[in-house]
Amino acid sequence: MSGFDLGESAEDADDDPAEQETAEDAEQMESPAEDATSEEEEEVNPKEEPQFGTEDVRQYSTYPREETLEEFQRVDTAEVQPFLVSEGIKNVETREIHDALYRMAIENPERLGELIMEGRGLDPDREN
Repeated sequence: MSGFDLGESAEDADDDPAEQETAEDAEQMESPAEDATSEEEEEVNPKEEPQFGTEDVRQYSTYPREETLEEFQRVDTAEVQPFLVSEGIKNVETREIHDALYRMAIENPERLGELIMEGRGLDPDREN
């Protein structure tokens, strides 16, 4: 006989049954700690920490022109960040800024289209 159940994978066959029980016990012991972590995450102060973590994001590259990015960074530093600080907002993450930019575009699709036209040198107010 082979020494392992046909329902087991070959990788599991070498595991000592005592070690398997210990691993299962460890998983059960970790569950309450995970539940406590979930509860703690719900209690995050929105003025202190972002309301969504990196696990909730999708990394997506953007490709602004250099001058657009430089102007955005200037506005962020000179206007956006001071506004947030005056409102008591701390620890603003780049992902929050990007999320807000996308939400702003979603809320203003016509303006987004106009800016794309302007970027191509077209007048959005002119009839085609």
